[in-house]
Amino acid sequence: MNQSLRGTHTLENLKVGFLREAQANLRYHFFARRADMKRLHEVARILRSAADEESGHAFGHLDLLLDFGGEQRDLACERMEDNLKSAIEAELHEFTTLYRGFEEGSELRPCASAQEGDGVEPSGDARRLQGRLSLHVWPGVTPHLDPAAYRRWYETPLGAQADADEKRVVFGLADLRRAERVLDLGCGDGNYTAPIADTTGGAIGVDRSPAMLRAGRSRLGNRPDVVWIQADGASLPFRSARFDVVISVTVLCFAGDPSALLAEAFRVLRPGGRIVVGELGRYSPWALVRKLKGLVAETIYRQAHFFSRSELAGLLMGIGFHDVRVRSAVFYPPINARAALGWLHVMEPIGRWLAPWAGAFLVAVARRPA
Repeated sequence: MNQSLRGTHTLENLKVGFLREAQANLRYHFFARRADMKRLHEVARILRSAADEESGHAFGHLDLLLDFGGEQRDLACERMEDNLKSAIEAELHEFTTLYRGFEEGSELRPCASAQEGDGVEPSGDARRLQGRLSLHVWPGVTPHLDPAAYRRWYETPLGAQADADEKRVVFGLADLRRAERVLDLGCGDGNYTAPIADTTGGAIGVDRSPAMLRAGRSRLGNRPDVVWIQADGASLPFRSARFDVVISVTVLCFAGDPSALLAEAFRVLRPGGRIVVGELGRYSPWALVRKLKGLVAETIYRQAHFFSRSELAGLLMGIGFHDVRVRSAVFYPPINARAALGWLHVMEPIGRWLAPWAGAFLVAVARRPA
């Protein structure tokens, strides 16, 4: 059979059949995910098997369309380059026409919860496709972290203590509330993303490292209230004024252009929204030790930037943030011994009172003007 189906009802029927089979595939995958959430794993397995069968039917329709209907620009093409261009065009159409039309024609607006898919704008899919094709990277130093080694640090006595003290300040200043839309910018393996989701009911974590994102999914067990996105911090795939809060911890210190990252954070924050930035302090024994190690060995801190309180505040104000406040944490020396940390930790409240400039960890909170 070599005849063309162009202009026939059969061609249109194949298109409708493909769309119905593709829709069934997605529905069954959704049902399977819901079954997993309810611990009905055998039901989920059966549903995923049915979804795979629907995929086979849909692929069969596409094969027939290409073989006998000629290229269908809106569905599939022979050349992969054309398929990629078609995918980008489709996502841009959704952003510029489809979803904006929905929003303009409805009094309803997106809710505050961050369920999977919520908050990732239609243009984001297109921009991520373009980004992967052109190999966009996070600007600046961008340390190449081994996820396992990164996690092991938090399992040491010193790492666990410092992490607890840092989070106490970050979340104290963030003052998160239930149902707030929160972006964890430079989320790594979800060290902050998980407690954000615990507090607000959902979180979106963005990082440029696929290895760290995979580690986060694995460590947190594919939590349905956490969305993981690989993206460029200076070109975020979200519409403006999308989030109530942006939290970014030890990201600016590795960025070649911190202002570009903060400008994007400013853009995606709603008017009146809050940003909380945690960074490495300059005037601390930790900074000295890290710099010395960087001189004699290849460490992630070799090219890191260490901030002063005034520099961090000035950077935020220069972007346009208001009401900037800076706090400090981790005033004890970097001694990785549980016994020593027990009595050294008394330096924490003393340091906050007598030498707030000397903390190893600086946290700034600011607001986008309303």
